[in-house]
Amino acid sequence: MEDSTEKKEIHYRVSKTTGVLMIYTALFIDVLEMLLEWMIIGLVLNYFITIFAGLLFWLWFAIKGVPFWVKPSRLITLGITFLAELIPGLDATGFGEFWTVGILILVILVRLEDRTGIDLTHGAPKIDSKVVSEALSNVNNISGYLPKNVSPKVSDIITNKEQKSA
Repeated sequence: MEDSTEKKEIHYRVSKTTGVLMIYTALFIDVLEMLLEWMIIGLVLNYFITIFAGLLFWLWFAIKGVPFWVKPSRLITLGITFLAELIPGLDATGFGEFWTVGILILVILVRLEDRTGIDLTHGAPKIDSKVVSEALSNVNNISGYLPKNVSPKVSDIITNKEQKSA
C-alpha cells in the first residue's frame, strides 16, 4: 500500500553543492578583483577577469541545463552583473561584489523554479478568457443575493443596468 504522504523527489538542475560552489567561486572572483584594484593593476586585469568570469558562469549554468537565452531575466541578471563589473575602480570600494550577488540571485531563482515548478521570471500567469467570462457571468447572477439596503448605484453596476434619469 502506498503512503499518500510520500514526498516527490525533486530534481534540481543546480544542486546545493553546485550552488554553493558557484557562489564561493563568484566571491573568490570578487575578492581577487578587489585586491588587484587596490594594487592598481586591477584596472587593466579586471577586464580580462570579468570576461573570463562571465563565460565561466554562462558555461557552468549551461552545463547544468540552465540556458540564459530562454529566460530574459537570467540574461539580464548576468548582463547587469557583467556590465557592473566592467566599471573601473568599483571593486576597490568594497561594494563591488556583483558576481556574488548576481550568481546568488540566479541560483535562488533556478532552485525555486525547480522546486515549485513555477516560472518565476515571466510574471503573473496568463488567465484563460473562458475563466474570465464565467466569472463575469457569475457576478451578473449575484444581484438576487444582495441585501435590499444596497445602494441602487452599486446594484445597478453589479447587474449591468443603466440608471435612467427621470
